[in-house]
Amino acid sequence: MIIDIYLHSTIFLISESINDIMKKFVVILLLVTVLPFLSIFQSASAVDEKGNIVIHVGGVGDGNYTSIQEAIDNASIGDIIYVYSGVYNEHIIIDRKITLAGESRDETIIDGAGLENVIRVNASFVSIMNFTIINSSENRAGIYFENVLNSTIKNCNISDNNGGVMFDSSSNNSIIDCFLSNNENGVDIWKSTNNEIKNCNILSSENNGIVFFSSSENSISNCSISNNSNGISFDNSLNNKIENCTTYSNGCGIWLERLSENNRIKNCNSSNNTYGIKLASANNILRNNTLWNNNYSFSVHGFDSVKDYYEDVDESNKINGKPIYYALEQDNLEFNETMDIGFLALVSCSNITIKNINVSYNGHGILLVNTTNSVIENTTFFDNEYGIHLYECTDNKIMNCSISWSSESAIYLWHYSQNNTIENCKLTLNNFGVHLDQSSNNIIKNCNISLSHFIGGEGPYGEKFSSSGIFLYAKSNSNIVSNCSISKNGIGISIITFSDTNKIENCDIHSNDYYGIYLERGSRENMIANCNIHLNSKDGIYLYKCSDNSISGCSIYSNNGSGVYVYYASDRTMIQNCSILENYYGVSFYISSDSIVTNCSIYSNIIGLFCEWDSTPSINQNRIYNNSEYGIKNDDSSVMVNATYNYWGSDDGPNGKGDNVSNYVNYNPWLTESGDIRYLPETLRKGEWNNVITIITIAVIIALLFIILIKRRH
Repeated sequence: MIIDIYLHSTIFLISESINDIMKKFVVILLLVTVLPFLSIFQSASAVDEKGNIVIHVGGVGDGNYTSIQEAIDNASIGDIIYVYSGVYNEHIIIDRKITLAGESRDETIIDGAGLENVIRVNASFVSIMNFTIINSSENRAGIYFENVLNSTIKNCNISDNNGGVMFDSSSNNSIIDCFLSNNENGVDIWKSTNNEIKNCNILSSENNGIVFFSSSENSISNCSISNNSNGISFDNSLNNKIENCTTYSNGCGIWLERLSENNRIKNCNSSNNTYGIKLASANNILRNNTLWNNNYSFSVHGFDSVKDYYEDVDESNKINGKPIYYALEQDNLEFNETMDIGFLALVSCSNITIKNINVSYNGHGILLVNTTNSVIENTTFFDNEYGIHLYECTDNKIMNCSISWSSESAIYLWHYSQNNTIENCKLTLNNFGVHLDQSSNNIIKNCNISLSHFIGGEGPYGEKFSSSGIFLYAKSNSNIVSNCSISKNGIGISIITFSDTNKIENCDIHSNDYYGIYLERGSRENMIANCNIHLNSKDGIYLYKCSDNSISGCSIYSNNGSGVYVYYASDRTMIQNCSILENYYGVSFYISSDSIVTNCSIYSNIIGLFCEWDSTPSINQNRIYNNSEYGIKNDDSSVMVNATYNYWGSDDGPNGKGDNVSNYVNYNPWLTESGDIRYLPETLRKGEWNNVITIITIAVIIALLFIILIKRRH
């Protein structure tokens, strides 16, 4: 028994010793034979902890690829391509499911050298991370996705490209923890859905930090977007989300352009932009946003209809600490000084009273849309884009308001805003004082409008001219401007583009940079009556391509150009019962026919009336005197101007003690100071006397030459 146990123990010990020796032998054999080959294999490719093949580019390993594209071309679906730090001058096409990872974001650089897209992705389930990607060509991108799904760009610096990242018809992709700078657009999403942009810093884009076009159901969150022309811009893009973002120092922080509806903006901070949030589409939702220290914090602009202004904006949104009030379909409310108002909009409201409030630094001081029978009084607005903006509004009153420093218009009536009254308002230092666009039958009275200045457009002389105190534009008809003082604007009053039957009466219009009143482009049957128009730097009243207008009972004096300039196809202008004095030209006509000047006193100008280029006015029953060069001068020898029955400053008529009259003017008969009618001897007109004198002179010369020839023969 003892012997058996001993034998078994001895055999076990011998067996264990042999096993230990064999194990050590196998280990040594592996170390000697397999390890060198494994080292070589790991230099070109390896297996990560999840079993994925890892292919190396760059570095010092034996067999590593030197080209990223070569590594991709030799990769299989699901492989990882690991790129060591360095600069790779390549244009990469990814056409299979891979992960492309750099060793260090700031030190692993792919430089497109200004040629093509730097990285183009045509496959889905691709990951790109830890790279700096620079220098795409024009109209190309740092990273371009086309028809790509479920892919990720993470922790990349994408800078100095035409486009930073561009998605075209691509969905369910992510851009996370990226830095994008100095691109034309930071991120450009085109016809793509369900993508996310998260935790990114996007700055210094020439156009947009992020732009969506025809893209829906995307999200932008926790991003910092700064120093771009526009921070975030949507065009024709629906149902997207912007949450917890900071936009600052952009042209526009967030801009939802046309047909961009049902988007949600929540918990965003927009500061130090030109525009904070600008909406130009309907049914967007804003919650808990903070707008601070923007030039124009909040702005809403529709395109085609009242419905464009329907937005879901509550008082949780603040402008410089003050709530936004956005009222839809409300009646019988009052907004006053007891409310701390950051912005006020009334859409489809009636019988609203707004008084004693002060609103500044917005797209609109007050926005009224489809609102009726409401009153705005004793309010102050400054440094807004528009002070008061009415769209399709009727029967409202704006009274005793002070509006200044509006970059567009102090008061803007747009798109069929009718039967509104603006009275006793002081409008100063705005681009336009009162601007009517497609708006008729409104009254502007007892207002003081001055210093409207903003370079915008080219005048008929080719000069650049400033904006207008009152601007009636685009079929703004039958409005009345009365008892207003309009001074020191670019132009006092402009009536242009088929704006008809307006009446300007009892106004003092003076000291404007160009014209006192400017009528242009098909504006007809307007009346200017009983106004003082003086000290304007060009013409008192200027008409261009507009007919059948009348000027009556006005004092038009001390303008540097013409008192009235009837220019180019401004036919059938009636000027009557006016005093026109101390201008360079009293009245000028250029290529205009059938106008009438009657019962006017035209005196103490350099030239009383001046006609050129086929102008045929009738100038009758006027007092034309003490004009220093000519009472009338006609520069067109092809037409005779009818200037009969005028008083010329002397009972003896013109060209003596009376005013001078040029050729091609029929002034005979004329009137004496007492109103008697006098004629030239033999009723010859001045033009006919000139013809007779010319014929006699030629005859005398011929006779003298004939006598000289005869004497030489003898």
